[in-house]
Amino acid sequence: MTQFRQAAQADIDSIVQIYDAIHTAEEEGSAVIGWQRSIYPVRKTAEDALSRGDLYVAEDAGKVIASGIINQIQVPEYADCDWGYPADEQQIMVLHTLTVHPSAGGKGTGAGFVAFYEQLAREHGCLNLRMDTNVNNAKARRFYKRLGYREAGIVSCVFNGIPGVQLVCLEKQLRTKSYSFFGWQTANARPAANLTAIHDPVDLYDVLSKVWCAETCAPRMRDQWSPENRTLGQCSITAFLAQDLFGGKVYGIPLPDGSFHCYNVVGDCLFDLTSEQFGADAAKLSYEKNPEQFREVHFAKEEKRLRYEKLKAMLQYSPKSISPK
Repeated sequence: MTQFRQAAQADIDSIVQIYDAIHTAEEEGSAVIGWQRSIYPVRKTAEDALSRGDLYVAEDAGKVIASGIINQIQVPEYADCDWGYPADEQQIMVLHTLTVHPSAGGKGTGAGFVAFYEQLAREHGCLNLRMDTNVNNAKARRFYKRLGYREAGIVSCVFNGIPGVQLVCLEKQLRTKSYSFFGWQTANARPAANLTAIHDPVDLYDVLSKVWCAETCAPRMRDQWSPENRTLGQCSITAFLAQDLFGGKVYGIPLPDGSFHCYNVVGDCLFDLTSEQFGADAAKLSYEKNPEQFREVHFAKEEKRLRYEKLKAMLQYSPKSISPK
């Protein structure tokens, strides 16, 4: 079983071996990281982190197979990024130089290390996470996106002594609670406008949870609506309202009664803010190969258009305003 822990002096040689193996893989063309042997990372990278007390390793069967640096030090290049989650420095935790030995790749070690980093951040009261990777490291970019990190921007720089780097700055905001709607863990789409209270679909869900009501519920379901099942009958007007904020497309899951259950897709981000209305049956919903939905068709029904307008107005004037900054 893989264990994650703070590194010790005895781990340095093993960490340097991981660095060397990654440099070799890049030189042979089997990996694209953007690092350079003898420049970064090197033994001093690990030794400096050890002396600061922020070097960590993953160990399996007594062998160090991964390492990373976790601290609150933001590299100077981060100042040139337009971060989506502004926060005080003491609220930010940064993961640097995550390395997994090539022989241990594909076994969940990287994801485990990131989970360890996130837990460490929680324990220190840091809910804003930042890290970076090279623009050419497509594998890492896909990996972090899958874990719910968004690319806040790309900064051109000389990074860690390596010239001509296009530094991809990544961020994630940890939640103080979990959610039940489909796709919440990776719902990191950004609003088209800079809003005061809504940074992503989870924020939108939080605000809508205070305004969804029987009046915004579909008439045929209104007698079944309750505060305990607040998303009932709200799917289409909610999905099109989310589209207003985040862009993307609305798709519909065909239902037995001939109607469609609507949800949102923004780039690679898929989320269904009203999936909870199905209870245990939500697990049976399929989000693949469904037809796109259009507001012109849905809002041809006057009652639906009026419900959408009402929800939009209630959201606009809720305690957490969505007005632009």
